[in-house]
Amino acid sequence: MNNLRFSILFVLLSAIFSGCAATYKAPEMTPLKIEENINGSKVKLFVATKKVLINEGFAIKYSDENTGTISTSPKLVELDDTMANCGTTAGMPALSSLKISGKIALDLVTDTNKISITASVYGEDVRRNADVTCISTGTVEKDLIQKIKIKMSQ
Repeated sequence: MNNLRFSILFVLLSAIFSGCAATYKAPEMTPLKIEENINGSKVKLFVATKKVLINEGFAIKYSDENTGTISTSPKLVELDDTMANCGTTAGMPALSSLKISGKIALDLVTDTNKISITASVYGEDVRRNADVTCISTGTVEKDLIQKIKIKMSQ
């Protein structure tokens, strides 16, 4: 009788936990590449961008002044629905219904009078220790561009 109770309890718990995990749906959007025109030379824009990234707490993983390329290491951030779309779970935004830890890494290219930024967002459901697919909404990139514009005008 104890084995039967244990088996029933195990089946019920398995159904509950697999049901919760099965309701997660990854976002159905394409990652964004945010581009903006900013007045200034390639070198000045490159230097200003690096300064803003460092001021914002990003660690520069790679940079090449000749190509205008900058890549950052992932930075731990508190994700919210304005920053990223991490899909849904049970029809609700995953960021609202799951406990998601997030990191953002940036790839930037500066050129004369132009910058482009692509953000990679890494999410993890800390309760299940499972990766969650997240796509940037462009807010972080646009915020960064505004700060770079301010730095360029100084």
